[in-house]
Amino acid sequence: MADMSEIAKLIHQNEGFLRPELQHGRTGLFRKGNGEVYVLGNLQLGHRSPDETIMIFADEFDLDLFYKMYLPKS
Repeated sequence: MADMSEIAKLIHQNEGFLRPELQHGRTGLFRKGNGEVYVLGNLQLGHRSPDETIMIFADEFDLDLFYKMYLPKS
């Protein structure tokens, strides 16, 4: 398992897909077994995925707080 700053960088790389989906509801970032990362939006509580769940965000504020906590300032 990667540390949180590595996860934050991965999430930041996919922000262009994440942020628009967050306007419509809970959104997650997932990774398939082959390493492909994808975004899935409008998730219901208790959503289960056969793929690795990297992170699920409730809204844009949740994403911003995550960045503030874990994305190193550069």
